[in-house]
Amino acid sequence: MEEKNDPVTNLSDETTVLQSAAPVPEAEQAPQPPVQPEWQAPQAAPAQQNWQAPQPPVQEVWQAPQAAPAQQNWQAPQPPVQEAWQAPQAAPAWQQPEEPYYGAQPQQPYDYGQPAPGYAPQPEQPKKKKKTGLIIAILLIVLVLIGGGVFAAIKFLVPMTKYKAAEKLLEEGKYDEAYSAFEELEDYEDSARKMKEVRYKQAEALLEEGNYDEAYKKFEALKDFSESKKMLKETRFRQAKSQAEKKKYKSAYETFLQIADYEGVQAQLDSLMGKWAKAILDGSTEDTDFPLTAAFTEEQAASVYEAVDGYIKEHETASMDEWRGTLGATVKPVADALPESFKDSRYIQQLLTWFASSDSNYAFYKQNRAAISALWDSGWIENLLKDGDAFTGFLTGNWETSDGDYHFTVTERSDSSYNANYNLPWVTVPSGNVYFDIDDFVFFYKDDNNNRLADVYKFKLITIDKIEIYCYKDSSNHTLTR
Repeated sequence: MEEKNDPVTNLSDETTVLQSAAPVPEAEQAPQPPVQPEWQAPQAAPAQQNWQAPQPPVQEVWQAPQAAPAQQNWQAPQPPVQEAWQAPQAAPAWQQPEEPYYGAQPQQPYDYGQPAPGYAPQPEQPKKKKKTGLIIAILLIVLVLIGGGVFAAIKFLVPMTKYKAAEKLLEEGKYDEAYSAFEELEDYEDSARKMKEVRYKQAEALLEEGNYDEAYKKFEALKDFSESKKMLKETRFRQAKSQAEKKKYKSAYETFLQIADYEGVQAQLDSLMGKWAKAILDGSTEDTDFPLTAAFTEEQAASVYEAVDGYIKEHETASMDEWRGTLGATVKPVADALPESFKDSRYIQQLLTWFASSDSNYAFYKQNRAAISALWDSGWIENLLKDGDAFTGFLTGNWETSDGDYHFTVTERSDSSYNANYNLPWVTVPSGNVYFDIDDFVFFYKDDNNNRLADVYKFKLITIDKIEIYCYKDSSNHTLTR
């Protein structure tokens, strides 16, 4: 095959066009591509003698060189000289030949790394939609994260912070503020239980402060929470003890009775009754309305009896008139609370009742013989009998020595006065109206003006029916029995 044409290169200042002729049969020459203002897609070459190779478009931008045909004198095309690269313009749609050929197409050789003949790079379209979608997706993720963070803050962080703050308020003893804080948290964690814990600790604090009624109300409202039921009794127990310490014994007594089955109450009542009795007797309390009860335990009765007996001994040298007055009125309410069966309580009660109701000391022995006999060894009776009228009434009867040599007889006359008859040695007295009288166990004479004339006898009590008489006449002593 003969070489018909060489590649032709036309250069100009504005546009460089590189053309290459495809190998064709001997009888044909490769057609020249038309100069076009815009690039057209290459047309497939039919497998015919008249097939024309697709021509690259005329463009203002640099085009990759086309591979040289396999000919002896072919020279590699040179890159065009250009001032600046411009983006390629879109090529118009190309038209298929009337009878397209689908068989094998002739290939032109090309260097490795260079674009294939007829290839032009396609311009990239801006990925606006993808970028917009990506931005939207990122924004959505950010919003989700922010929303999740806000939700987490509202759902977890904020309540947790408030919860910690409420616990701190509780630790600081700010109970009302802590209660409100937990109440605001509603169902968060164990806030409902914490509300009860606040009230429980508040009740404990009130109890320690001595605000017993308020503490009791708080524990009562908690019902079964923790040890509220037990603390109700503990509150009353402490309240009663406090009342007793303030000598409000009646209130303490009534409070203790409300929790009679609580541990320690019985011992407190036993102690309280004695303290209350002593406080009444020494005038250190205004609660003088001592309870009249026969339901005392042995310990309670013992403590009250001890108080009464101590009071009597403290005032055993008091006169009969004093016992008829303030002394008897003070001790009687306490003594009357004692069970009659406890020791000699009934006789004490009998004498105190007689003091309050009788107006004659002469009748002391006559009306209280059993009580006087029962209480003889107490020392109280002897001091009561120091009263002359009371002792005169006590001497009523006939007293004799064991051998019958001496006697001393006292009788009551119809006018409620007493007559004495005796044969013991006596002191001689001046003539005239002489009367006898007794004071502090001394039998003496007196005149109409109650002037003491002479001491005759001195009595000493041995038992209720035995006495010893000392005679001032000769200083003799004689024992007489009734």
